[in-house]
Amino acid sequence: MFESANKMLGWIDENGKDLNSDRFTWKTIGQGAATHVVAAFDPSIVGVLQRNPVKKLADHSSYRT
Repeated sequence: MFESANKMLGWIDENGKDLNSDRFTWKTIGQGAATHVVAAFDPSIVGVLQRNPVKKLADHSSYRT
C-alpha cells in the first residue's frame, strides 16, 4: 500500500529504490532525530498549534484543544 503511494509521489522508483531530487531529499537519521528534539523542547514554537490549528486530528491523538 505505502509502496504504491511512494511511487506515485516520486519518492521511490519502480524498483523500490529511494530517490533524492531537487524537490525532495531524505533526512539522515540524525537530522530526523534533531527535528523531533527541537519540536519537543524549543520554547519559540510553543504556540504553533494554537496559532495554526490542525483541521482534523487523528483519532488516537492525545492533543485536544
